[in-house]
Amino acid sequence: MLTALITSICTFFALYLVVFHKKKPKEVIVPQVVGLMPSQAMEVLDGRKLRLQIIERRADPKVPRGQICSQHPLPDSKVLQHSAVNVVLSSGPPMVTVPTCAGMKLQDYTILLTKQKLKLGKLAYASSPGVKPGQIVSCAPAAGTVVKPGATVTLTVAKAADPLKEVPKVTRMSCRKAKKEIAKAGFTVGKVKWRSRDAPPYLVLGQSPAAGTKAKPGSPIDLTCNRDD
Repeated sequence: MLTALITSICTFFALYLVVFHKKKPKEVIVPQVVGLMPSQAMEVLDGRKLRLQIIERRADPKVPRGQICSQHPLPDSKVLQHSAVNVVLSSGPPMVTVPTCAGMKLQDYTILLTKQKLKLGKLAYASSPGVKPGQIVSCAPAAGTVVKPGATVTLTVAKAADPLKEVPKVTRMSCRKAKKEIAKAGFTVGKVKWRSRDAPPYLVLGQSPAAGTKAKPGSPIDLTCNRDD
């Protein structure tokens, strides 16, 4: 019986030593991992017997995509070995949408681009039916396109319609057909001169103003036609 008692006492003290005197994990200082890639952070943390745990991905205007943008616990904090360091990965700068441009005034749209952190690019001017001069006709990239902050947006702005029209080419036509083409183009037939040339009768030999030049709508176009000898 004495032997059993001694055995029980020894067992008790052995368990006491195991439970209460078990080696506790050491405290370590948390290193800075913000700005590192996950593989780099794991290497740094492994050296201090800590674990990396990615808990979230979010946009960050200052930290490139794929790098760590925040951590917890913070650097220089003390934690037990084998603890996890929770980190957030950057998905890069937040994307922005090119705002609607059609029909807006250039000045107003420029302010809108600045608010969206976009840049105004080159301007092109073109006549556009139904759009007042000074208003925007279109933009590139098109409105609704998702782009990075700082992207350049080029604009096409409406200008006043050209008061002049291009004179049509009527030489080498019959005089009769030439008159119809002149009227169709919005001009009038001016003086008609007749010459005798080695060419088909009633053929238009020349015109003034010349084809391709510009003149006011309704202005006369003089013709030189071949006689019917």
